[in-house]
Amino acid sequence: MEGLWAYLNNPDYPGEVIGQPFLKDSGLWTVALGLGKRNSRVQFQRISHKKYGKSCLRIEMNPRKLGPQGFKDLAKVLSSGGNQFDVPCLMAAAKVTRYDIAVDIVGAHVSEIIATHKPEGKRSLYVGSDGVLETIYIHKKKPPPKAIEYDDDGELIKKPTHSAKPAGGVALVVYDRLRERKALGWPGGPFGDAPVSRIEVVKGSLKNTLLANLADLPDALKDVRAGLGANQPQGAHSSWTKHIAVRRTASPVETKAILNLSSQTVQSLDEGLAVPVPDLVAPGANWPHWKTGLELTGLASLIAKAKKAPPMPFAWHTSDPANQN
Repeated sequence: MEGLWAYLNNPDYPGEVIGQPFLKDSGLWTVALGLGKRNSRVQFQRISHKKYGKSCLRIEMNPRKLGPQGFKDLAKVLSSGGNQFDVPCLMAAAKVTRYDIAVDIVGAHVSEIIATHKPEGKRSLYVGSDGVLETIYIHKKKPPPKAIEYDDDGELIKKPTHSAKPAGGVALVVYDRLRERKALGWPGGPFGDAPVSRIEVVKGSLKNTLLANLADLPDALKDVRAGLGANQPQGAHSSWTKHIAVRRTASPVETKAILNLSSQTVQSLDEGLAVPVPDLVAPGANWPHWKTGLELTGLASLIAKAKKAPPMPFAWHTSDPANQN
């Protein structure tokens, strides 16, 4: 570990340090290198491991941006500068703690996407300064709050807990890729000015998912159903598009008054929002391409190495939270 860390702070191959390495009070060291053809950011963290009583290595990246050449560069980094790591053994011990699964819909705005997650809790909408819907967050269902307890004299025994995420964790997000790139100062996407909506699921807090088993994961999109609004059975109704927009923030009663519709019509249109025809994302429809994605990114080569070597106690992280292009 010491040899690797000394090398990461002054690498001669294949990438350069991005930003400044920093140390937190907790003893967490962080260094980021730019690797691969796109100089993709790969973050290395050295953390204290409670179970093994010594330093542990955590690596964070976006496999799609890193690509096959980037993974070759990463393997070179891990075995350069006098490092003691045997890359196949390291891959065999590697654990995936989080991965993001995304489906890009070209030619559709976020406002045209009908998406559900089962189960789901609250929804958060982000609207741009121009009034255009940019992002939809579907949150996980939160458990009921713990009861506040008092003693016989009415004194508070147990204080209420305040969550850092009052709406709950995010189960599904639908967002505008072009607006995201623009906000980051990046050039337009590969499809020019055509709108691109991304439907994304984040699988985090994984504990016992080995990199070697990544290709055999169950369908991460099994709880998601998403379709194009115009393709729903209710799409032929003259008020369908308006209904979609109004119902994002208005109750059925308010929607009935705003659009001057009957209760029966509102109920019928609501069914299209609650149970969409999933022509974009559905259980079993997209997941067969998972292994193809592993091949294209270069992850499949690491998985192959992992399956051929004995394990070692290290942690691995294969996701970039920023998840940019």
